[in-house]
Amino acid sequence: MILSGIMDKRLEIHLMFLAALTVSVFGQPIRLVSPLNNGVGRLEVYYNDSWGTVCDDCFGADEAKVVCRQLGRYGLTPRAIQSFGFGGGKIWLDNVNCNGTESSLASCSHRSWGLHDCSHTEDVGIICDPSDITMKLSSYKKGLLEVFHSGSWGTVCDDYFGQVEASVVCRALGYQGGKVISASSPNKMWLDDVQCTLLNTDLKDCKHLPWGTDNCGASEAVGVECFSFPEKATAARLFSATNTPREGVLELYYGGRWGRVYYSGFGVEEATVACRMLGHNTVGAKVIYYSNTGNESRSVIVEKVHCLGTELSLNDCLHYPWVNVTSSSIVVGIQCPGANLQIRLNSTTRGRGRVEVLHNNVWGTVCRGSSFSSQEAQVVCKMANLPCASRPSTTSAATMWSMSKVSSSPG
Repeated sequence: MILSGIMDKRLEIHLMFLAALTVSVFGQPIRLVSPLNNGVGRLEVYYNDSWGTVCDDCFGADEAKVVCRQLGRYGLTPRAIQSFGFGGGKIWLDNVNCNGTESSLASCSHRSWGLHDCSHTEDVGIICDPSDITMKLSSYKKGLLEVFHSGSWGTVCDDYFGQVEASVVCRALGYQGGKVISASSPNKMWLDDVQCTLLNTDLKDCKHLPWGTDNCGASEAVGVECFSFPEKATAARLFSATNTPREGVLELYYGGRWGRVYYSGFGVEEATVACRMLGHNTVGAKVIYYSNTGNESRSVIVEKVHCLGTELSLNDCLHYPWVNVTSSSIVVGIQCPGANLQIRLNSTTRGRGRVEVLHNNVWGTVCRGSSFSSQEAQVVCKMANLPCASRPSTTSAATMWSMSKVSSSPG
């Protein structure tokens, strides 16, 4: 039961970052790509063995009707989102023209497949039922944030409103992440002191003051800018001038070059994911900040990384777009634990029991922190030469070593 709950949570976390409903009609698949499967996202079509985007030229309400009908998500007033953007790969369709009655997008007139005069900033997005949208921005992907409550739209105060809260908004609008920008509005303020987690999908599900209660002025109305990531970091490594094993400056390969990570906000959860991405142990991962100066310095390509700790890669965490973001002199370094420890399962039943490790000749237990997941449980079983099992749930009065003193091995 414990393993089932953990795996359900892990699946929910990973699906949060990329969901796509794919439907094929007459052999021509289409999909809406977004973090949530909520009928909002970037339109993509499958042709010549690869997925590609659709240019927003001539794409309007009739074309959106056909898309949503084909997806089986037809709402009252489907609409196209011009310049939704952020796609990658081929732009397969341009100048699509439908009358609104077609059963599939491929039945509409369009330029020859792959022929276009567009860039990916013109990739079209779709909202299959705008009446389901309870949050909006003044220009859809950037602007004043408004929420719908009690029959009217109102604003949100910027108190406690940060990257996670902005990303909750943007994921609901079909994007992958977001950041806070300045805004101002004299309109009714519906929400204040909003505080979300990465598992929230709507601001109304986040912690906040009662609706309509606030201590903010018009200049404190929050704005949000949304973005997505057509590419991912394809490799990771640790740079160490002293060749220290499993320790060094974290470097990620993106856009044909290696770059580093801005230090602000990078903590234990993020270090845990980085160690997992590198193929090292995760329990007890540490952050070590380094000076990014001298001949060995590199550009910083990503900032504002925010992880739960269970993701497989930093690509799956919230972060700002992979670009040359800053010339910070302080960058992220990490220390991934080694495998030089003794481990046992303390129980009268073989194959299950309390996890204990030997440190300073004393056996102690392992804290069930948020970063100790089913993957770490599998590592323990491999080290103990036992079949994989669920994450332990017992507690103990024995010595509880801190996570920084405990290490594991991927086997």
